[in-house]
Amino acid sequence: MISSFDLRIEVEALQELDSYDIPHDYDLTTEDPERLLEGDYLISNPTQKSDDLVAAVEAVADSSSAITDEQVFDIYRCLLKFADAVSGSVMSKLLDSISSGLLAELEATIRDVELGDQQSYMAHKTPLELYAFLLQWFVTAAEKVKATEDDAPPPAAATKGRRGRGGKAGAGRGAGRGAASKKNESWTWQDQIPATLGLTVKVLRLQTQRIWTTTAEREDFINNIIDENSNELYKGLSDGSIIVKKNTLMVLTHLILNGMIKVKGQLGEMAKCVEDEDARIADLAKLFFSELSTKENAIYNNLPDVISHLSSGDHAVDEKTFRSTLQYIFTFIEKVCFMNSLGIQLAYPHVSQEKQAENIVEKLCQRFRLSEDPRQWRDIAFCLSLLPFKSERSVKKLIEGFQFYRDKLHEPQVYEKFTEILAKARSNKSKDKPDNELNEFEHLLEEHKNQGEEDQALEKRVEKKAAKKRASKRNIFAKSGDGLFNLKQEAC
Repeated sequence: MISSFDLRIEVEALQELDSYDIPHDYDLTTEDPERLLEGDYLISNPTQKSDDLVAAVEAVADSSSAITDEQVFDIYRCLLKFADAVSGSVMSKLLDSISSGLLAELEATIRDVELGDQQSYMAHKTPLELYAFLLQWFVTAAEKVKATEDDAPPPAAATKGRRGRGGKAGAGRGAGRGAASKKNESWTWQDQIPATLGLTVKVLRLQTQRIWTTTAEREDFINNIIDENSNELYKGLSDGSIIVKKNTLMVLTHLILNGMIKVKGQLGEMAKCVEDEDARIADLAKLFFSELSTKENAIYNNLPDVISHLSSGDHAVDEKTFRSTLQYIFTFIEKVCFMNSLGIQLAYPHVSQEKQAENIVEKLCQRFRLSEDPRQWRDIAFCLSLLPFKSERSVKKLIEGFQFYRDKLHEPQVYEKFTEILAKARSNKSKDKPDNELNEFEHLLEEHKNQGEEDQALEKRVEKKAAKKRASKRNIFAKSGDGLFNLKQEAC
C-alpha cells in the first residue's frame, strides 16, 4: 500500500514522460484500446494483464481508498502514460473513474472532518493526493487525444458520492458502458470541462488546513488541482453554457479572493460578466469585484488591463456594455478617492490614494497616443470622465497629458467628455482649485477641437478631389478605348 506520496516531485517527474518510472509497468499499446476498460473483456481475454486492468477500475469503484494499492495506482498511471494510444471513449471512462474516486474520497474526508476524528480524516491525505495527481495528468494527456468518429460521448458528470465510505458506484460504470454503445459521436476534452470544473469547486471547499498541516503541502495540493486547469478556467468565462460560466466564475472568485492564484491579465474576462445576460452571473461578478476592492490595490493595479481587454481586439465588447461595466468598476476607484478627500485613510496607508488617482489619469492620457481608433479614444475619454478630479494634482496631470489627446478632440464624444471633466473640476470647492489653469485648459480644448475639425474637413476635401480625379482618368481611358474600337471597326 502507498502510505506517503510526494506530490511535487511526482508532478515534476512528468516533465520527462519517456523516462517516467512506473514499477508495475504495462505496455498498453499491445492491447485493444477500445475495450481496455470493458468488464466483459475478461471473458475473451483472460490474461493477467487484462484482468489487472479491469480489476483496478472495479476496485476503485468499490472503494475510493483502493487507489493506494500500488498495482491499482500504477495501472492508472500506465493508462495515462500511453494515452496517445487509446481512444476517446477509453479516456472518457478513465476520467469518470478518476472523478468518481476523487469525489467519493472527498465526501468521505468531509464526513470524517465533521466528526472530528483526526486519525480518520488524516488517513485521506494520501488518497486525495493520488487522485489530484491523476486528475492533473489526465488534463495534460486528454488535450493530446484526438476525437474519432467511433468514440463514445462523455459519461454523465459524477455528482453523487458512494453510499458510505468508499461504497460501490455501479451507476458510474453502467453509464460508461451505455455511452460506449453509442457510435458516430466524437469525444473531446472540451466536453469534459464542465464536469471537471464542478469537481474542482467541491475540492476547493475542503478544509485543507485540517488535512495538510504545512502551507507548502496545502499549496502543492491546491495548485495541482488548479494549474493544469487555469487556462481552461478563464476560457470557461466565455463559454456558451451558463452552467460552465457560473462554475468558472465561482472557482476563480474563490481562488483569487483567497490568494490561491494571481490575476494574470485576465480580469477583463471577469469584468465582462458584470453585464452578463444571466442575472445570477452578473450578481456573482459584482460581488467578486466588491470583495476584490477590499484587497490592497487589486482593482487599481489591473484597471489598465481591464480597459484594454474590453475596448480592443477580438474580445472587445460594444460601447454600451463597455460604459456600463467600467462605470460599475470605477465606483470602487471613486470610493477610494472620496474617502481620501475626507481625510480617511484606508487599510493600506503606505499607498497614497491621491497618488493613485494621479497615476490613473496619467496612464489613461498616455493611452491616447497608442491608438488610432476613434472607438478607443471615446472609451479612454469616458474612463477619464468617471474620475472625481477633486485634487489639484489630478487636474494638473490631465493638463500635462494634453499633448497625447489634443489631436483627438475633433471626435465629438471625446470633446464632450473633456468638457464634462472641466465642469467637474470647476465644481470642486477646494481653496487650491487652479482656476487660471482651468480657464486656459478650456481655451486649449476649444482651439484644438476647432483646428481638428478644420483638418478633418480639409482631408475630406482633398480625398474627394483625388477621388474625382481618379474617376475622370477612368472615363478618359474608357472613351479612348471606345475610339480605338471604332477605328478598328472602320478599318475592317
